[in-house]
Amino acid sequence: MGMDRFIKWGPAPEWGHPTLEKLAAVARNFLGPEWTVTHDNKDWIVCESGKPQCWALLSEYVPGDGDPIKFQEEYGQGRTRGFEVFFQGTGPEDQTSVITRQADEFTNALADRYAKIIARWWKGTIEWPG
Repeated sequence: MGMDRFIKWGPAPEWGHPTLEKLAAVARNFLGPEWTVTHDNKDWIVCESGKPQCWALLSEYVPGDGDPIKFQEEYGQGRTRGFEVFFQGTGPEDQTSVITRQADEFTNALADRYAKIIARWWKGTIEWPG
């Protein structure tokens, strides 16, 4: 299941506003060496792991007959864990989004925690998905 977590930044702390490079550095530190964290020098950070997703916890969201094994075989082959960060800036109208797309619960938990870390560090507030 995909989710977007929207972060609005508050006043800059004494160490300054977040930047794309700083947010990527936090992701690298948080996720560890098994993950690849890249950014496009403009507004996107991509966090990827070579580990396969586990759909066992998504049985209630699986279409059709609700069989998570069948769903994984049909739709999840080759899917690995990952999430993206869209950084627009730190102005009053800007927001940063931490995005998962068709992600398992483990990936969503990592994206949630990453969003909490960066929001707390840079005095942001998170609008959680409904």
